[in-house]
Order: sequence, then structure tokens, then C-alpha cells
Amino acid sequence: MNLDQASEHFETIKLEFSETASSTVTEEDVRFRLINRVLTEVLGWDFKEIQTEKPNRNGYSDYLIHSSGKTRAIVEAKRTSEELTSSQSSTLSFLKLDGPGLKNAKPGIKQATKYCIDEGIDFSVVTNGTTWIFFRATRTDGKKPSEGKAAVFNSLDVISENFQTFYEFLGREHLVNRVYHAILNEKEGFTLSPVEELHFAYGATASAVIQKSEHARDLEDVFDSFFSTISGDNDKELLKRCFVESKESQHAEKVLARITSEVLSQIQPMQTSAGSQLATEIEKATRTNRGEKVLLIGNKGSGKSTFVDRFFEMSLEKTVREKCLFLKLDLAEFGGDQNNLINWLDRSLVQKIETQLYADNAPTYEELQGIFHSTYQRWSVGAHKHLYEKDLSAFKIKFGEYLQDLMDTNPHEYSMCQLNNVVRSRHMLPCIVFDNTDQFSGQIQQAVFQYTNAIYERVKTCFLIVPITDQTVWQLSKSGPLQSYQAKSFFLPVPSTKEVLEKRIKYIAAEADDADQTKGHYTLPNGITVKLENLKAFASSLEEVFLNNEFLARRIGYLANFDIRRSLQLSKRLMTSPFIGIDDLIKNYISNDVLRITTKNLSLALVNGQYRFFRQEQSEFVSNLFSINPKNIGSPLLRLRILILLLDKQRSVHNPLESFLSCGEIEQYFVAMGVSSHLTRSSIQMLLDTRLVEPYDPTDNIATNGHLVSITNSGEMHIELALHDKTYFSQMALTTGIRNHELASTLKKFNEEKKHIEEIRVNFKEYCIKQDAIFIKIPASNENYKNQRSLVDELQAERRESGVNGTVKWFNPKEGYGFVKIDQKHQDAFLSLTVLEHFGLNTLTTNQKIVCGLSQSDRGLQVIDIEQVDGVNISEEATNEDEENLKTATVIFYDSNKGYGFLKPHDGSRDILIPRRTLNSYGLTELEEGKKVLVEIEMQIKGPVAMALALDD
Repeated sequence: MNLDQASEHFETIKLEFSETASSTVTEEDVRFRLINRVLTEVLGWDFKEIQTEKPNRNGYSDYLIHSSGKTRAIVEAKRTSEELTSSQSSTLSFLKLDGPGLKNAKPGIKQATKYCIDEGIDFSVVTNGTTWIFFRATRTDGKKPSEGKAAVFNSLDVISENFQTFYEFLGREHLVNRVYHAILNEKEGFTLSPVEELHFAYGATASAVIQKSEHARDLEDVFDSFFSTISGDNDKELLKRCFVESKESQHAEKVLARITSEVLSQIQPMQTSAGSQLATEIEKATRTNRGEKVLLIGNKGSGKSTFVDRFFEMSLEKTVREKCLFLKLDLAEFGGDQNNLINWLDRSLVQKIETQLYADNAPTYEELQGIFHSTYQRWSVGAHKHLYEKDLSAFKIKFGEYLQDLMDTNPHEYSMCQLNNVVRSRHMLPCIVFDNTDQFSGQIQQAVFQYTNAIYERVKTCFLIVPITDQTVWQLSKSGPLQSYQAKSFFLPVPSTKEVLEKRIKYIAAEADDADQTKGHYTLPNGITVKLENLKAFASSLEEVFLNNEFLARRIGYLANFDIRRSLQLSKRLMTSPFIGIDDLIKNYISNDVLRITTKNLSLALVNGQYRFFRQEQSEFVSNLFSINPKNIGSPLLRLRILILLLDKQRSVHNPLESFLSCGEIEQYFVAMGVSSHLTRSSIQMLLDTRLVEPYDPTDNIATNGHLVSITNSGEMHIELALHDKTYFSQMALTTGIRNHELASTLKKFNEEKKHIEEIRVNFKEYCIKQDAIFIKIPASNENYKNQRSLVDELQAERRESGVNGTVKWFNPKEGYGFVKIDQKHQDAFLSLTVLEHFGLNTLTTNQKIVCGLSQSDRGLQVIDIEQVDGVNISEEATNEDEENLKTATVIFYDSNKGYGFLKPHDGSRDILIPRRTLNSYGLTELEEGKKVLVEIEMQIKGPVAMALALDD
């Protein structure tokens, strides 16, 4: 409902009330004739969102308004005859709560305030139906509620004259977003602070594009084309050939092939003379389902579309494939209007059927007569019998007009008849895929799934596939059509960036090897010609940068939120960065020199791209967590703190749906830390805009009070960058606006001198911590703020010593920390669960021997690295060595109480950590010492970690 419609409804209610006002005496009369109608018909609240006479310890609150499980306001209703103000004002007034103007309303205000305290909310309304008083019953800004002002609409006429303000106070969308704060703040004299000048070591103008060599510029266009090629935008064959198989996808292929064959076996033509066969078929039809519905589940970018294409074109046996009518409805072509969805699906299905069956031509009259033969027969012996017998041509014309009208006005019925005819007469299996549904909201994805069920009810012998996001499946399983309709489900995990690139690079390299060597060039699908030696050099360069660098590939995957297309975009940004020097890589390849890129240059390419310094407006994947708004100054650590809160929430639950927090909950969490709701919300919006957090509804990217959000993989990686990546931190230090001109000049000086690079990071870190202390006040003992308290300690931690021997004094995983006795110092060092988890460990037991790295902070000694546990190395830095993912190894030990163990690889490489979760995924709880295993590893910051294993029996 918009403002104009709400105003019209109010005027109607006002007129009707004025005609019966003299008989309105009791509170029930007021409710029925005015308050109920104003709340629902004018202000947009649903009856289900309004509770009346809710009991609490202070009595009964007349109205409790709530939405999304949150209480929004208390409404205290009085008789119309009970005057609430002594003012005779005919205009909107803002009166002090404890002032004389509201003396008559004080009992109602006091009662409503008690109800608000019990409900944990701050906004209340006192009304007798004609007078409406809006006020904040509780406050968190240090003011007493009685010192605040209330908005007083003294009559229905005053509401009419100031309807927009009235609507902004209590209209559903405005109350949910707490617009009342802005209105009352303004009337209480709140003024915005002037824009504060921020100072930069290097502003945007200083961060120019780094000039490239002429050779590099020439190569860049070709390299863009090369990346366009491996993205598969113009080469669907590449996508199918380079699909990264997993155990899950292989299982799905086998089951889908079996289902297809089984369903096809049910629609083979029967011999009409075989009565026993007919009986058998009837019995089978009553005993089994004739078709199947399949949900193909995976994140965006997991390759669901490619999997489907590959399955029907490459995996399914040719003899089976030829008996299938493959119809793919691509919702990427749908405009997005949910009201038009069903019509679009019906007409798209008709178009696909006719294209496949009639080679882009319309079906002939005779073909349509065959499809609708039963209807034709009913006409000829029923209502149109005499026309059929008297004038067959006129009968056929009339029947043709009926069919045309059916196609024009009821395409769903027409398509269902076509599909049933495909089964009955052509003996084929309709296989319908609804692709790219994950580009739309959960409501549209649900509607598509319900549409498939409608098809299934009409065409029992069919095979329906709906690729869908895992988030939507969780929603459907809680409250949606999945509770009513059954479907087989297969999960496709998102492959790692390294696996995707590896397959595609090798595919292109193989294409180059297969090309006509005498021509000396290879033509890409978009028409650009590349010299064969350069094409091979490109492939070799990519292998060096991505495939031989586990750590970088992991960062790309996380920053792109494991969306394959975005991962390739980020990879191209890296490879065309001047910090990589692609021209040098290719020259080295051609001259058979060793290919090497320093870790620092890789990090600079990731953060800065084409520029000398980091530029936010040119960076789609990396975000500056420390930037502040000069119009609304706050802590430079606020966004980092929000991400840590969301990460804590994610780690505290098992159900992914429960990892979401509403924007209102996040705001309230930070109100307790002294942060205004407005500042928190603007920070959440920035995190949404940069994909560091994701909304529950993927189509709604606006931070509102009830909007649910959760941390993304990119958000997790940004926490890691902020806390542990020196290049990221230094670049943010040089390009972030700060409130200290002298420090900005010092940071620039340090960078220009090239000999105090570490000081840049240290000084900026100290600045952020001091600014944070000004704006953030963390509750001292509340357990929910434990990791907020430890953030500053983690930032301050500087590695002072490594290779320090220690003995675990005690560690409590429930409390999240413990202490290690340092042998050389006869001191205890604090050890947090966060550090253990960083190295893949869940706990340590008393008297275990460790070798660790220590830092000194205000809290004393802290363990910041785990290098060895019981003599096993677990913390060596990842190198650029090309290590195989599959290794044979022997179990050194596995301790189920500790939740981890180690394997000794037979190739002599570093020991492999095996965490409890990997064993549990195979239903195992123990591993016998000395047992030989085949293990699949993943390189992480902590070293090699076992992700999958097979026992040698």
C-alpha cells in the first residue's frame, strides 16, 4: 500500500467514524471502529501481526505489534471520552513527555512504558482513537525517556493534515525500519556533525595505472581472449569437457542414468494381443511411480547447468539418449515478473516442444488431430455429431478453431497433451530441465518447483530436473512445497578454483597440441588467432601462477565466493596485473628459463590489480574494511567486528539456515557496544554491496531491520586478510582516509623511503586500535562478546619468538581457551581456540608437548602459532612445489578424544593432519596406528589437510 492509498483509506474511516462518534464510549468501541481499522486498513499491518490483551507481569498490554518474530511497538488504547492532552492545538505538536501538555496522558504513558520494558522494545503509542501520542518509552543514548519528546496528533483532522508524518511513525514498512528515531531525534534538537576532513597517505589521484611494456600491452588483448575462452562463454564444448567431476557428481550421473533407463522401460510399446502383459503393466503402474522429479542442488557457480548438458549429451548412453525428448527451459531468459512466471513457463514449454518435434515448424492439422484424437472422437459422437455427419469440412474447421483457441488461451493444457502424446504415441521420455532458477528469489524457485509438480501430476511418465541453490532447498524443507511433494535430491559441491583452471588450461594446451603445427597458430572460438608458442606459454604461465600455488588458488576461490565465472574474472585480473609481468613469464617460457613469481607480487596483484596502490572503486573482489564515512565517523574496525560476529554465529550452529542474523539483531548487539544503529546499518549495507555478507533472500540486497544476513566465503577471507596479510594491511594503511594528518604524512614518508615498510603496518594498526577504543565500549564479562574483546589482542600480536617449547597446562574447548607453560621462561602463555582452529585442531590435552610461536601483548604472552604437537610438524609454510593431491600414507596416530591425528606420506613430504570431521564423513571414529591409507589432501595455511581417504584393506 502506498502513501496515497493509505490516506484515502484513512479519510473514509474518518468520515464513517464521525457519523457514529457519539455512540463510541468503551475501549472496545474505540478498537473496533477506529484503532483496528487504522492499523490494518491504513497502516498496512496484517491481523496476524497484531496481538491484543497480551498478559505480562505489569498487566495487559492492549496491542502488541510484531513482525518477523520481533515485537515492534506497544499500543495502549483508552476510551474516546478520556482526554489525553490539555492542549487544544489544531496542529501537530511535539511535547516533552514529563511536561504539562501530557499531564492527562501520564497514566497511559507510564503503563505503556512498563509494557515496553517487559517486551524489550523502545517505541510505544497511547491513543483514544482520535488522539495519537507516539514516544520512545526506553532509550539507549544516555537520555532519560521522560526528557524526550512525544509526537501528539490531537485529532483526526490533525492526522489528515500531517498524514505523511503519521504514516512514517506507524506505517508497517517505516516502523520496521524505525523511522521514528529520525523524526524524534530531529525534534529533540539532534543535528548532524559537520563532515570531518580525512587525510590520505595516497589519494585516488596518486594511484595511477602502472605503465606496462609495449609487449605486455600487445599481449593483454590476446590474454583477455584467452581467458574468455577458458571461461567457456563461447565454447560450451569446453565446459562439458572440462567439468570437474566429484564423488557426488559421479554418483548423480549413475543414478540419473538408471532412473532414465527404468522410466523408459515403462513406456515401450506393448503388444496389444498380450493381455497378461497389459495386466503386468497395470500392476506395475499402481505399484511404482512412472516418472521422477530431481532436485540438483548446489551453490551458484557449482556447474549445475554444465552438469545437465554434459549428462544428456555425453554421459547418457546413446541408445537411451535417442529415446528422450530433451527440453531445456532457461530461466535466464525470463524477465523476473513473478506474476507472469507461469504464463512464461507454459509458452516456453510449448515453443521447446514444437521446436524439438516439428523442426521449428508448426504441427500440421493432421498431427494435431492425432494428438487430440480422443477429443475429436467425443465431438464426432457428442455435441457436434450432427455437424460431423452433415458437413465434415465445417466440423474440421470448427475443431481447428478450438485447437487454435486452446493454444492461444490455454498453453498449459496444450503442452500437457503434447507431452502425454510423446509418451503414448512416440514412446519417448520427456526430460524437462528448468535451468538457471538460482538467479531468482526463493519465491520464484519455489514456484518453479511447484510447476514441475503440476506437470508430474498430468504427465506421470516424465523426468523433471530443477537445478536449485542449497539455500533455497533449506527454505523449502522448512516451509514450502518440499514438505508436500517428494523429489530425489543430488548435491553438487563447488569445485576448487585450482581444479577448474587445471582442467581448462590443459584442455586449451591439448587443443594447441592437436592444432595443425604447420600453420603455427591457433584460432580461438571468438576468431582471434594466437601463435601456438604463445598459446602454450599462456597455459604454462597460468600453471605457474595458479596450479602450483595452493594458497593463491584458495584465496581466489574464497574472494569469488566459489562462483566459477567470478573466479575466472579474478584470475584474469591477477594475470593481467603489472605485478605479475605476464610478458616476462612468456619470454621465460619460450627461452626455457625457470618461471617464478614472488609471494609479495602475487599479493600486490590480488589487492591492487592494475594500479600502483589499492583503489576501491576499481576493485570488485577486495574491499577496504577500515574505511570510514566522513559524514558519520566511527570505529575503523566496525566492519571487521560485524564479520567476526557473523562468523561466530556461523560456527555456533550446524543448520546453515540458523547462521543468519537479522540486521536488527546485529544493530542491537552493537548498541550494547555504544554504536548507533544507523552506523551499524550503513556498515552492513557496505558489506552486502561488496558480497562479504549475503542476504537470506538473494534478490533483496537492502539492509532493513528484519532482513537476514550471513557471512560469505569472501567475508571469511577478508577477516584473514585483515588479521594476517601484511600486503593487504599495508595497502589499506596507505589508501584509507584517517583523522590524523601527521600520521598520513608519516605513512607516506615511510613508503617513499622503502626502509620502514613494517612501520607502516605497525603505525596504522595502532591508529585503528586507538580509534576503536574511542567509539567501541565492549561489555566486560558477557560471553557473547568474547571474540570482540580478543580482536584487539589479535591485532596487537606481533611474533617475537618462534620454536618455543611448551607443555599444555590445561585447555577447555567449551571456554575457548587454555594456557601453555613455556619451558624456557617459566611463564604461562594464553592459548585461544581461534589459534587452534586456524591450524585444524579442536583441543589439546594436559601435558601435551608443543613447539609454538609467541607474541607479547598487554595481556601477556600469547601463543600465535602451533609448529609441532607431540613431535609432529604441522605449521610449515606452503611452498610453490607441485604436490599431488592423492598420496599413500601410514597412520602415525589418531586420538579420538583430541579429534585429530597425523599421517606420514610415503613420498617423504610433510606430515598430513587428519581432522575428526574427515573421519566422521566416512562413518569412522578411529584409525589404527600403522594402517596404510590413500588420502586426498588440500593445502591450507596450516599445511596439508586430509579431505578424503580410502583404507588399504
